[in-house]
Amino acid sequence: MSDTGTALAVPEQHAATLFVGASPAELIAAATEAADRLAEVITKQRLYQTIGSSKHVLVEGWQTCGTLVGVFAVRDGGTVELPWPALAPLPDEVPSGRVAREDHEHLRELHRARDRGQAFGFKTAYRAEKNGAEVGWGEGRCTRGERNWVKRDDYALSSQSQTRGQSRALRQPLGFIVSLAGFATTPAEEMTGGQAATPLSQEALQNVAAELQQVWPNFDAHAYLHALGRRLGSDIPEPVGVALRAWAWWCRSDVATGNERGPVAQGDSAEPAPAAADEPPEATEVTGDGN
Repeated sequence: MSDTGTALAVPEQHAATLFVGASPAELIAAATEAADRLAEVITKQRLYQTIGSSKHVLVEGWQTCGTLVGVFAVRDGGTVELPWPALAPLPDEVPSGRVAREDHEHLRELHRARDRGQAFGFKTAYRAEKNGAEVGWGEGRCTRGERNWVKRDDYALSSQSQTRGQSRALRQPLGFIVSLAGFATTPAEEMTGGQAATPLSQEALQNVAAELQQVWPNFDAHAYLHALGRRLGSDIPEPVGVALRAWAWWCRSDVATGNERGPVAQGDSAEPAPAAADEPPEATEVTGDGN
């Protein structure tokens, strides 16, 4: 079944390549069985990342899919360093406006990396093979032109180009199986720039739960955070933790009522919390994956 819940036709070219000699009925049965097993593994091991309303498979998930049907990614040559493009000169003054400032900071970091002798980026190509025959090909690139990667070490960019190359090569013959399994066919690393948000540590998670508990003493904050993580399909990332702590601060502070006195300390005899804090949210209403 596809992401939209409609029946999905199996692409004849890729299916015939993967399931040689099978009749149309056998072909569809084999592809569906592989998709069902793949969905179980990817979901159980969390080999995907939820982005918007879609679930995008990580490279480990693509490799798992390939293993199920005997398709493997083989590097097609080495990892190649990409030359530096011509960089615009840095202006004398930092421009105004958020976007202009971010562009200026990115350009400044590019100049710094080039002056330190770091690489601009890398590309790596892979072939997808089954029984020694090529059934797909893909090239992955990672450069400092992506803001998420401008400050990273050369080895990290090289590694990411290899990750993207594998995903792209495997996507060609295996994309229809991943779609049948209910996942988006664009690899997760291409959607996020390859950097997932840092998850909250256990200590930070405990701190968030404690602050939520201050606002709603009868609310099981630990159960809520556990449900939230399940709905997100991953550990709770740091930005979500920051947002929850800011939310708790707002609900227990006089700032929310316009007095701007700041957070109410424990045991403070200030005015009651605003109405927004009277009832905690239901854990079942969290919609991190759009469902």
